[in-house]
Amino acid sequence: MKLKTIVAAIMGAAIATSAVAKDASEFKLGFSVPQLANPWFVGVKLGMEKACNELGIKCISIDAQYRVDKQVSDIENMINDKFDAIFTTAIDANALIQTFEDAKKAGIATGSIAQVVPNSHLLYGMDEYNYGHAIGTQAAQWAKKQLNCQGKAALITEDNVEAVKRRGDGIEAAL
Repeated sequence: MKLKTIVAAIMGAAIATSAVAKDASEFKLGFSVPQLANPWFVGVKLGMEKACNELGIKCISIDAQYRVDKQVSDIENMINDKFDAIFTTAIDANALIQTFEDAKKAGIATGSIAQVVPNSHLLYGMDEYNYGHAIGTQAAQWAKKQLNCQGKAALITEDNVEAVKRRGDGIEAAL
């Protein structure tokens, strides 16, 4: 993942939405992380902070602890604190639509990755169903070669997260 490119893009969006140009050292990006107990999100957070550091941007990451209400509240606080840009992976994209509209009205650039908020200035995502289908196809090929298609498979997903549900549907269809 090219986080430095993503950070530069959201910085550009923030400059475009702002009436006042800022020096990079004055730029403040808020990153709402769904859950820092998940190693993938820890990696994204570390990459985001490294990219911001390389660009001279202040980055503040906040753990939503996988609670939708906390993620909404954290982002509302970023709006009230006049961040220049807000970036997130949505726990519930629908819950953040109005919050992102409020950010836009305040002149704040918005971005989302993976589980995207549809009205973000910057969307970095993928077709979750096709991604899942590719995973399921690889798993099926492995099972055919290694297990002669003997045995059973269990699919554990998070059906409360729309993007993850679509990914799981793709895996199931391929298996």
